[in-house]
Amino acid sequence: MNDVELILGEPLKRAVDLFPARELVTKLPDGSTHRYTYVDAAEWINQLAGALDDLGLEADDHRWNPLW
Repeated sequence: MNDVELILGEPLKRAVDLFPARELVTKLPDGSTHRYTYVDAAEWINQLAGALDDLGLEADDHRWNPLW
């Protein structure tokens, strides 16, 4: 879809520092919404990164993401 590398590290850290309690709102397929903060998002992303690291993925590995 995009040939641009998506790196969240620095922009996400900045958002956590500047707006820790700011809400992000996601609309789900059933029409409901899910609300979370930048801090919550960063924690989830860090958990995901840790799980991928535990699986042996390296920073420059490329994987297909069917949800993107």
